[in-house]
Amino acid sequence: VQLVNRNQFSNETDNRYIEKNKNIKNTCSENPVDTVLKLWTPDLDSLNAWLQRSGITKMTQAEVDGWLLEINGYYSTKLEAGLLTDTQMYTNFVKWIKRNFSSRKPAQPQTSRNVNDAWANNPVQYTKTLEEAEIPEDWV
Repeated sequence: VQLVNRNQFSNETDNRYIEKNKNIKNTCSENPVDTVLKLWTPDLDSLNAWLQRSGITKMTQAEVDGWLLEINGYYSTKLEAGLLTDTQMYTNFVKWIKRNFSSRKPAQPQTSRNVNDAWANNPVQYTKTLEEAEIPEDWV
């Protein structure tokens, strides 16, 4: 029984590999950007469901395509070899987005536009700093 299951798994893997190679050969004449975008094409509704469960807002197809250029490019060798499932790629997509947004620090909000506010905490010195000095006549 195990031998049959191994053969079945092997045949499925071989068929998936052959199909991927056909797709790669067909896409060589296409635009490289389109080739990368076609490596893994998630269902937008499913992807948005994954994103929302992770606390990320929904994305438009244009936004997803922008991210797919990076993500598919990064995972291209594994995708072409058929080593990643859809579930793994959805997970990778969510992790990629979370990592990207968590590494960005929000800009500090500017509370005032008054340029003199920066000096507000400096101590004010009201001492006389200049004194009259006598300059000799032969000083040059």
